Amino acid sequence: MTRSRKWHTRLVSAVAVSILGLAMFSPAPASAAASCVLSITELGGGFTARVTVGCTEGVVTAFDLYGEDGWPNPDDFLIKVWGGSSEILGDHLNEDVGARDEIYAKAFYTTSSGVNKTLKTNRVDGYFGCVVDPLC
Repeated sequence: MTRSRKWHTRLVSAVAVSILGLAMFSPAPASAAASCVLSITELGGGFTARVTVGCTEGVVTAFDLYGEDGWPNPDDFLIKVWGGSSEILGDHLNEDVGARDEIYAKAFYTTSSGVNKTLKTNRVDGYFGCVVDPLC
């Protein structure tokens, strides 16, 4: 084998080992960011509502509902729900009496690997409860 051919064989081997090493030790691709979604469905003309939270990364064990308020007022804690869904009185969602309500949840969930996590959901806007609807 000539010197040139030996050099070429070593070069090809080194490149193959480098590529294999990169493939074996490169980090796994990043997964999509976890998210939790709040949905509110009014039942019975606003007297009750079904609230549901679902998370992409695990099973919801509980969630706290909050009414969003502008600065400098802190957000209002409204109610705690155990599990991922419940029917509640619409008045629990009426955080701005006579005005539009802005509701979001703080979700508590468990991943498939058993890790407990917390995540804020999207905001749902609407007019909830009987205070704004005298026909309830």
